[in-house]
Amino acid sequence: MSSSTLQQLDAHRRPQREIICETCPNSMWFASPTEVKCYCRVMFLIVWSTREPNEITLCDGPEIA
Repeated sequence: MSSSTLQQLDAHRRPQREIICETCPNSMWFASPTEVKCYCRVMFLIVWSTREPNEITLCDGPEIA
């Protein structure tokens, strides 16, 4: 896990399964008291949130970076 935001969160607020966005340099993770989200700077959309936990396991984003 390379995201400093994810590292600072309690384990129950992080993705439960390993996803590619956790280590992708194109991912921007952010948290509020009620939700955690991940914004993809390549696809220009929220790709993971606590309300919609998509399990993206493969992506070309890390290679593009």
